[in-house]
Formats: sequence, structure tokens, C-alpha cells
Amino acid sequence: MDQAGLTRLLVGRFDGLARQKAYGEDTFFHKPSANLKRGSYFCTIKSQDCPHHKASKLSRTDVWRFNFGLPPKRYLELFGPKPPRPVKGWMGPVRIINPERETIDLIWPDIERTYENERAVFAKRVAKEA
Repeated sequence: MDQAGLTRLLVGRFDGLARQKAYGEDTFFHKPSANLKRGSYFCTIKSQDCPHHKASKLSRTDVWRFNFGLPPKRYLELFGPKPPRPVKGWMGPVRIINPERETIDLIWPDIERTYENERAVFAKRVAKEA
């Protein structure tokens, strides 16, 4: 699977996605309406390193990374306690370098679970601002 294939899969399956391109990444937010400026973060497809994160070495040819956050309970089931991360540890980060189609198929239920979680987050934030 390549970045374009994963993008098509995500956009084809999940309604209300807004795509934002910045810093060598495509970030997808659940944003079915204009109620919130950015929506609720869903996932990222990243193709280049940034100054604060170079560990994946995305500067290598044809190397990219898929990022998404698991709901806390599921993260704990799969990986144990979350790592102490000052910026994004709250989101239960999962980062996969060059995922194969088989890997995406394997984790697809978790990607769906994350999307459903973000739909609920969006709805809660919209209700709070109303």
C-alpha cells in the first residue's frame, strides 16, 4: 500500500473527513460541518521529518508513516500503559512505517474504533459550544 492508496481508503470509508496539508503530512480531521474550525483529529499520513521529530527517518526514499490514536482502553489492551510523551501521549499514538495492505486490514477495526471515537468527540465539542 502507498500513501495515495491509504488516502483513498480512508476518504472512501469515513464520512466527514477534512484533509489539511502541512509540514509534509496530510492530516485528517472529522469535520462534517463548519461548526468547529478544525474538527476532531483522526489520523495523519506523514512523508517527511519535521524539526521536533526525526526518529522515523522519513527522509529516506519512499518512506512514510501512518499515525492514529487509539482510545485509552484499547491502547492499554494492546500495548500496556501509554509512554510518557509531553506533546501527544494523551492520544495513545500508533505509528506505522510503510504499512502493508495486510497490516492495514489487521488494524482496520482499530482505525474504525478511532474514527467513531472522534465522531463522539466532535459531537461533544459542538454541543458544548452551542
